[in-house]
Amino acid sequence: MKYVIYFFIIIILAGVNFGVFPTLSFYGVLPNLLLILLVTVSLSKAKPELSFFVAFIGGLILDFSSGIFFGSFTITFLCLALILELITKNFLVIDIDWKYQIIIFILVLILANLLLYGFSLLAFYLHWVKEKADFTPLKGTLLPFLAYNLLLFYTIKRLVVAFNFLEQKYLNKKDFI
Repeated sequence: MKYVIYFFIIIILAGVNFGVFPTLSFYGVLPNLLLILLVTVSLSKAKPELSFFVAFIGGLILDFSSGIFFGSFTITFLCLALILELITKNFLVIDIDWKYQIIIFILVLILANLLLYGFSLLAFYLHWVKEKADFTPLKGTLLPFLAYNLLLFYTIKRLVVAFNFLEQKYLNKKDFI
């Protein structure tokens, strides 16, 4: 049931990402709500399967809607999910406070852009695509991109926390009956 609800959350966030935010661009950048969801689910110490589920479905949706080499977002999201799972399982014993979550989130955003650029270059050098990816506009928009995503990070984090609370409340009620 949890996967079905997260599937609908992914669909809703993708719809908002593609339907609403293109009209609300900030310095020519758009947020990536699916990446924000992936980071919040991974940092909430959910089961690893849930993080990989969010990464796979979110990456597929972004691959179908983007113009870059197919699979770039899916592979990037799965790599990020693996890295975040290794961090949360091996280094984070207790819940981390919001300052460290923001630092991890910023590093994941930068790493996601570097991985996407790397996969695009790999696809070009292996002659899978005819045009080399140009990420030079990202240099001038990195700070607005980080700021825009950070503003939405808290909102989606609250959504995931609320969903986890409702899930625990439902499970406790189910055990009681």
